[in-house]
Amino acid sequence: MEGPFVEKSPKGDLILRNLPAFYIQCLLILPEILDREEEDIRSALFPNAFQQTPEHREDWEKYSSPDLLHLFADRVEIIRGDLRNFGIDGATLTFELRIPETHANAWLAGLNAARLLLGEDFSITAEDMAREPILEDPPEDKEIALLQISILGHVQQMLLEPQESHGWAEPGEEG
Repeated sequence: MEGPFVEKSPKGDLILRNLPAFYIQCLLILPEILDREEEDIRSALFPNAFQQTPEHREDWEKYSSPDLLHLFADRVEIIRGDLRNFGIDGATLTFELRIPETHANAWLAGLNAARLLLGEDFSITAEDMAREPILEDPPEDKEIALLQISILGHVQQMLLEPQESHGWAEPGEEG
């Protein structure tokens, strides 16, 4: 069986195909990872660009930060909505997820943010990222987070490098 890949439809939508169950689990928890409101999370995702200049720091907090938080919340809602598009490919009996072309940037930003937050939550280091997760029975939470970070990174890569469609028709079209 072929591993997971992303195919670009004739209309430009991105279809994640041949998704294993653990990929689905990682994607389904994205909103939960991204919806958190703690201040340390916000500062990790949206650091003040003017830490060294106090006169600009307040302007950043007043004018830029709320807009960034609103934009980020919108992206999380896009991801949450797209997660309702999981389906089963009848030909291969594997899972797939359709992401509208206009939602690709929201997904890329959300995947990146989730990876950063997981790394922050579990104190993942560069050394951890350079090794394979150690999945003993039962696996440690840090090792599961390391595997999730890797899978979400693989999904990011696939979204950035989709394959062209393989001659199939969009629903409702003759192929």
